[in-house]
Amino acid sequence: QFLYFIVKHKIGLASSDIHTNQTYHAQTYTTQQQTVTSIITMADPSIAGPATSLPAKLTRFQKDFGFKFQRFMDKIVPFTGPRWAVFGIALMLFYIRIFILEEFYVIAYGVSVHMLYLLIMVITPMSDPDEQAEDVALPMHEREHRPFVPKVGEFIVWRNMIRVLAIGFFLTLFGFLDIPVFWPILVVYFIALFAVQVGGRVKHMMTHKYVPWNKPKNQFVKKEDK
Repeated sequence: QFLYFIVKHKIGLASSDIHTNQTYHAQTYTTQQQTVTSIITMADPSIAGPATSLPAKLTRFQKDFGFKFQRFMDKIVPFTGPRWAVFGIALMLFYIRIFILEEFYVIAYGVSVHMLYLLIMVITPMSDPDEQAEDVALPMHEREHRPFVPKVGEFIVWRNMIRVLAIGFFLTLFGFLDIPVFWPILVVYFIALFAVQVGGRVKHMMTHKYVPWNKPKNQFVKKEDK
């Protein structure tokens, strides 16, 4: 009986150890699973299931809107002419609004200066021969064909101009932003700035013999033997 008691006691201890180890491993697995789920949820709240809190809904809406907006922008990249036509109409409406209201001249001046800056960026070559002696992107000979590569891409310039114009429209909705100013002075300042900046770029084009757009490549046709 004594031996039976000892053996039973040992078996009970072993069973208790096995049960304790199983419980420990189960708790460890559950903790690890919860940790992985928390990390995934922090990275992408939409994976955790249907969002019920307001911040989660706003985050999901922001992501969906950003994705759809980027897809729309990617689709309109090839339509250069219609894009600039829409910009021209919007710009004309903006200045008509300023003319009718007879106010917000400082905002119109700021928008115009920023437009001029973006225009200079799109007609400026990425590699300036005056600054770089080698690996210049401009043609060095008349027969050499190299495409014109602007410092800022055409689509990026168009997008930034639309953004600036939208901000200008938005600012004209607030009357306290109408700063009194003698508007003819702003017109003179802008004309002088335009003449200096654009004149400098035109002089640079004439010096290095290039134009800010891509000319068609010369096609050499083999003469037929008579």
